[in-house]
Amino acid sequence: MENVEHVVKLKEIAKDYRILFVEDSKALQKQIMKFLSKLFKEVYVASDGLEGVQSYEKNRPDLVLTDLTMPNMHGHDMIREIKKINPDV
Repeated sequence: MENVEHVVKLKEIAKDYRILFVEDSKALQKQIMKFLSKLFKEVYVASDGLEGVQSYEKNRPDLVLTDLTMPNMHGHDMIREIKKINPDV
């Protein structure tokens, strides 16, 4: 029962936040997106670090959840670029 309470609490906290999810695996993207959509106000998805930076610039989400090993730009590099735009993200 404790796990259910944690999910309910997480949902209450997350409902006002927008998240950017960056993942190059389409299958994993689809599964995680389905879960995140139930929790967050808005979910943006990108398939690599370069798309992630572009989506961040355009949508300015509150949170970023990313894979680290991706084509075009790795997750660590993407995080550095996003922090140049907003050091507080």
